Amino acid sequence: MDFSQEQINQLKEDFKYVHFLYCDKMQEYPELNLKNELSKEYFFHGFLRRLKTLKKCIENIYTIYPPDRTQILKDDEKIDLEIYLQSFIVNVFGCVDNLTRILVEEKSIQLSNLNQLHFENEEIKKNLSCNFKQYWGDNLKKWYEEYCKNYRHALGHRIPLYIPHGFDKEKNMKHILPLMKHSYSENSKAVIFHAQVLTDFNTVIELADKVFEELFPSPNTK
Repeated sequence: MDFSQEQINQLKEDFKYVHFLYCDKMQEYPELNLKNELSKEYFFHGFLRRLKTLKKCIENIYTIYPPDRTQILKDDEKIDLEIYLQSFIVNVFGCVDNLTRILVEEKSIQLSNLNQLHFENEEIKKNLSCNFKQYWGDNLKKWYEEYCKNYRHALGHRIPLYIPHGFDKEKNMKHILPLMKHSYSENSKAVIFHAQVLTDFNTVIELADKVFEELFPSPNTK
């Protein structure tokens, strides 16, 4: 599959925005007044390190395989892309986990099962504002369950993410598709990774903003 020129231009613009968004947040985040020592560690040594890794993975993905590339990928380039995509997915999941832990520690939420550390946990949900629960349910629940957790668990426990081959009938040769997936037997959904990594980066930032709004609410938060 090939991107249209309009899609290429949009992907390149969105890619440039990653750097500016990251730099903006690196100036904003240190001002957060976290109280709990564990949540500080999850934030500074967990979330922020992961965010930097996400940014670097995106840069490497776009360097190896810019959306307007027409040259067939070499085997080593394909393997490198798969490594960056796998690292990216693990750290997107890790960012969500770190943000959940930060919220739990800062709010001193007592959990009966630490293995159920997610925003659907009823012990966590009852401590969240209506605005946050609506945001999660309307915007991120499906993304998290069907994509983020699904891909991370496949990578960690079953089939690692890979980039499938396509076949160009006109040229009678294989070519690399700008897609990632995990298991054929599980009928996993193939995702266009150029767009997905940008969406995921923005989603992680947005979720972080919502978590910090939850911890440091404005007077009108419900």
